[in-house]
Amino acid sequence: VDVLSVANDSIVFKLSNCDVSIANALRRILISEVPTIAIDFVEVMENSSVLHDGFLAHRLGLVPLLSDQADEFKYARDCNCDDPPCQACGVRLTLDVECSEAGVVEVTCGDLLSAYEVVRPVSQASHDAVHAVEGEVESRGILLCKLVKGQKLKLECVAKKGIGKEHAKWSPVSCATFKYDPIVELNHERLAELTLDERQSIAKSCPTEVFDIEDGKLMVQDVARCMLCNECTRTAAQITAASAGGGGGGGGSRAPLVRIAKDERQFTFTVETVGSLAPKDVVHKALQVLVGKVKHLLQELPTVEIN
Repeated sequence: VDVLSVANDSIVFKLSNCDVSIANALRRILISEVPTIAIDFVEVMENSSVLHDGFLAHRLGLVPLLSDQADEFKYARDCNCDDPPCQACGVRLTLDVECSEAGVVEVTCGDLLSAYEVVRPVSQASHDAVHAVEGEVESRGILLCKLVKGQKLKLECVAKKGIGKEHAKWSPVSCATFKYDPIVELNHERLAELTLDERQSIAKSCPTEVFDIEDGKLMVQDVARCMLCNECTRTAAQITAASAGGGGGGGGSRAPLVRIAKDERQFTFTVETVGSLAPKDVVHKALQVLVGKVKHLLQELPTVEIN
């Protein structure tokens, strides 16, 4: 694994020397099997807003919570506490907001108070040096609802550990994709037979500007930009066909001017997170889950009976 770039909420990395099945397994784990903490139970004491209780509960469940310490918690199903949730399997959060004056009060996730400081809405982490963004306008967080004079919202939540396979609110990523690394090969011997205008037409046919003309020669400028659309190969084929039709000797049996292929052993991943975990942590935990699955498979294989 080679990390290409990292931002506050995204990471791009290259996965090499593996099959597409491994790459897809990692993608699925990133989405659905990395544990995080999310609100799973909401008890509404008072709600005179225009939004009904179920609507608010759904919005609260989708608020990302910092989950750096998720591994310290037990899954609620594995905890034997008498009065769930206990400190080992859950975190209590409270919200109590009232609008007593004329105007509108915005209730946001910043109004959620956590009993365990490490687990709190992501927006509140902007005060931490680790999560701070230079020049960022301070925000009170995700809007939950609005109150006018005389309205009040009071509730208590319980956040639990879970994975995206159970519900999307536990998924640490909003997007996890991969693509094959492209292979771009130029037949310089045949390209030398073309006119400058023909070489330029091939370069301009690429929508992502993979090619460039240097000293009259067609060169690959940035192979990573290639999205395997094959526009360049179609343009090159048209030039070859026109040359053959005009008696230029461009026979179909000769090697193509441009060859585009995909490297089936190298993949570039793009992962965007929701903020509950740092991008590098999400990838690291996903790889740990994948390795754990492989180890379990190797342990169980000797016990499998093949008829």
